Parts: sequence; C-alpha cells; structure tokens
Amino acid sequence: GVHSGTLSLPGDFPFKPPELSFESLLFSPNVGGSGQISAALLRDYWAPKYSLKDVMDLVAFMLVIEPTP
Repeated sequence: GVHSGTLSLPGDFPFKPPELSFESLLFSPNVGGSGQISAALLRDYWAPKYSLKDVMDLVAFMLVIEPTP
C-alpha cells in the first residue's frame, strides 16, 4: 500500500535526529498509535554521522524486512 508520512528536520540537524511519523494508519509493531516511529537510533543512539539515507534505510528495514514487536 501507499502511506503518507512527515519528516521534520530540527534546526540543529545533524546534531539532533529527524522526527519521522506516519499520517496514514499503519499496522506495524514499530509504529505507535499516533504514527510515531519507534526506533532506538532516533531516540537513544543518534549521532551526526547518520544521514537521511540511513534513516530511510532503517525505516524500510523495520517495516518491510524485519519488523520487531
């Protein structure tokens, strides 16, 4: 299916992680009820070395390849 989402970059990116959420309803163990992505990389382990490509690769991996509850 097709799902819409929002990617917001803070003013001090890449020193702070982007905020990523889905606007459409998505049933996944890695997406909360209000559409927020549950990823340790975006919460606890962010470092300036990560790029937007890394973030999008992580989301694809979490949603398609290996969803974890």
